[in-house]
Amino acid sequence: PLGYNHPDLLSVFNNEHNLKSLINRPALGVFPAEDWPQKLQSALMSIAPPGATHVTTMMCGSCSNENAYKAIFIWYRKTQRGEDVDFTKQEMESCMINKAP
Repeated sequence: PLGYNHPDLLSVFNNEHNLKSLINRPALGVFPAEDWPQKLQSALMSIAPPGATHVTTMMCGSCSNENAYKAIFIWYRKTQRGEDVDFTKQEMESCMINKAP
C-alpha cells in the first residue's frame, strides 16, 4: 500500500534487530528469534478487526480463503451440535477414512 522504495519501508532496514529478522526470514519457521512470537503478535493484533483475540497466519491468499471457509464450517457445525458436545469415538474413527459415522 505504500509502494516500492517508500522511505518508511526503507527505514525498517536501519534497525539492526529488524534487519536480522528480514535477512533470516527463510529460517523463521525453523529457527525464529526469541522475540518472534511477540513481534508477530503485536504486529498482527495492531491491525486485527475489533473484537478479534487471535489471528492465524497463512502462506498466501488462496490458503487464507480456504482456511476461512474451514473455520466457518467448523463454527457452524459446532453451533449445530452444541458448544460443549464432544465428538464420539465412532465419529473420530470414521472421519479418518472419509466415511460418515
